[in-house]
Amino acid sequence: MSDEQRLIEAFEAGTLIRPSAERANFVDLARTLASMAGVPDTPSHDEIAGHIGTSEHLVFVLADGLGSHFIEEQAAGSWLREHMVMELQTVFPSTTAVALTSLATGAWMGRHAVTGWDTRLPELEGAATLLPFLRRSDQQPLTECGITPEDAFPAPPLLGRASRSVASIVPVAIAKSVYSGYSSGGTPRSGYRSLAEAVELVVDRVREAAGPTYTYVYTPLVDALAHDLGVAHPEVRDGVAAIDELARRLAAEFADLGTDVRIVVSADHGHLDAPPERRHPLRASDPLLGMLDGPPSGDMRVLYFHLLEGRHYRFRELFEERFGERFVLLDAEDAERLRLFGPDDLTEECRHRVGDMVAISLGRDVMRYSRPEGNGPGDAFMRQIGQHSGLSPQEMLIPLIVC
Repeated sequence: MSDEQRLIEAFEAGTLIRPSAERANFVDLARTLASMAGVPDTPSHDEIAGHIGTSEHLVFVLADGLGSHFIEEQAAGSWLREHMVMELQTVFPSTTAVALTSLATGAWMGRHAVTGWDTRLPELEGAATLLPFLRRSDQQPLTECGITPEDAFPAPPLLGRASRSVASIVPVAIAKSVYSGYSSGGTPRSGYRSLAEAVELVVDRVREAAGPTYTYVYTPLVDALAHDLGVAHPEVRDGVAAIDELARRLAAEFADLGTDVRIVVSADHGHLDAPPERRHPLRASDPLLGMLDGPPSGDMRVLYFHLLEGRHYRFRELFEERFGERFVLLDAEDAERLRLFGPDDLTEECRHRVGDMVAISLGRDVMRYSRPEGNGPGDAFMRQIGQHSGLSPQEMLIPLIVC
């Protein structure tokens, strides 16, 4: 049985989720929110728009990592659980860099070309971590490598064209980052140091507004805890409870103001634990890497390989011998034909970044390039328990919560 057939069987069995533009999804949500913010010529999704409705002020809270499985585990009385109106499918790879760029642009990965936490840039002849805007090999700022935001992010952001007053409220550590500037479309950004401060900033903004507003709030709390501690850890549940309290407080504050506000909460992806025996580092000395034109890029459960000429057959043979029970290995053209990265053909830029072959986890297993000395960013990722970027239901299904 071919790897493509194995992947399709996993889709049919429900152990993996097939990416689809036909099911209500994160790109639909991104476009609907942009349309409601007054971005012209942006189509909205009827069902999502119907749940959100119309309001003078729209507040969107993106809780990084808050997959539907976390909401389903909440006790009766949870604000998030009581106000969940439907389930959406996120983008693939189910990871923050890809999803947040889809939110910023209203485009699938195949169009916006941010392919994972590590994205290969032909200009570098290597990979970059685009959210912190660093060259992966030495953590050099991309701006010092001659890479501009326009080089890294070929798809234009939406919010700069909104007719409403738009602002982003994000952790202070990233408020002035290159990526925040890009994804916000140059609209104002404020940094917060605690969720309580985030609530205050949102409420003050709405209270002082002279007209309709759209406010974007980003919190990485659940994602960070799940990475470090694993999905079932009590502190992760406390993190979910903190997001529940944030939303509850916003609703109460707006009720006291008597202001027409709609609160929307969703996520970029969920989490699935990877036990130590399911973590596979690829060191520079690995025979597989000797067949590549540079280390692989991508993420923990999806990797992209740029192969040296004439090495395709041997690379596939060796990869399947070692990892064939845990990953499928597809030619990039087959992944594109299966529409894993969106409903349209890949842009030329995205094709260059994806490369020749794509490895996709069949479940919990993760894989990442790690430096020879064993202390690089890849090793830190390999120590994490909660992981994402794959096709499991836990990673791919996200909530839509509206009040």
